[in-house]
Amino acid sequence: MQESGVRGLCEGKELKKALDLAKEMQRSECCWSLVTCGILVDAFCKAGKMDEAIGVFEEMRVSQGFEPDLVLYTTLIRGFCDCGEVDRAKEVFHEVIEKGLSPFAITYNTLIQGFCKLGDMKEASQMFQVMKERGVRPNVYTYTALIGGLCGVGKTKEALQLLNLMLESGEEPNVVTYNVILTKLCKDGLVGEALEVVELMKKRGTRPDIIAYNILLGGLCAKGELDEASKLLRLLMNDRNYPDPDVRSFNALIHGLCEENNLPEAFVFYDLLVEILGAADVVTTNILIKGILKFGDVKKAMEVWKQFLDSKVVPNSDIYSTMIDGFCKTGMLNVEVVL
Repeated sequence: MQESGVRGLCEGKELKKALDLAKEMQRSECCWSLVTCGILVDAFCKAGKMDEAIGVFEEMRVSQGFEPDLVLYTTLIRGFCDCGEVDRAKEVFHEVIEKGLSPFAITYNTLIQGFCKLGDMKEASQMFQVMKERGVRPNVYTYTALIGGLCGVGKTKEALQLLNLMLESGEEPNVVTYNVILTKLCKDGLVGEALEVVELMKKRGTRPDIIAYNILLGGLCAKGELDEASKLLRLLMNDRNYPDPDVRSFNALIHGLCEENNLPEAFVFYDLLVEILGAADVVTTNILIKGILKFGDVKKAMEVWKQFLDSKVVPNSDIYSTMIDGFCKTGMLNVEVVL
């Protein structure tokens, strides 16, 4: 019963009360179980309170006489990695090995992802090798973490090579794996290669999601290929074989058109956005107003501003900054009256 209370308090983020209740259990000679310890350690790790997590971990071993299991060790490893303390996570991993336990794939994946987030691809690659040497098969999460890490340090070629290795090993990428690659390719301006990856996805039976297409739209617009971007967005709108566009899809193209000073076409897609989705968001409005005010068209900017306010979307500081900057440049210094 008290164990359920500890769980409930942890789920409610009341960690001090949860720990106090657990200690009260001890005083009333109600021993902790591995489950109780696991609940507390997990809660403290998720809160980034690693000293407290280690405290419970040691209390379990010293006072309760329990030996931690692999789940508990993996929880600690995840906690340290989430806090960026990957060296301490690695120490816990070595303790796991010394105790003769066989780490799960998720244990390796957590460490690999931790190293990748820090850009330490040497350590991530070494852990990948250890994983394979100890007979644990890398899975889609392993490869996705490594591919993301390689992309993060600018090694696009190596990321593509690892994708091919993944396919050769019989491990099928998921949509997240592909989207990581697509993001990097488009960021590098390699939109042609990104389109090839999308075709590979389709060929292997993975349906690109709207995130994938939004990445492509952004890449095409950044390259100035607005006609291709327009065609792609219209496919999303009209072809049932494609996912439905979201506001980010429209924003990518509207931004590209505004950057090219093609406001008439930007408003065509703005009208389509409103027709299909019901209303634009604050990002759309910011893009449009910035584009309009570049031409000094205060009246049109105010029309868009009024439509935005009527939509009940709450303005943010970015859009106010855009309005103030634009009005100042057009000589309307009494902007506070207008807004």
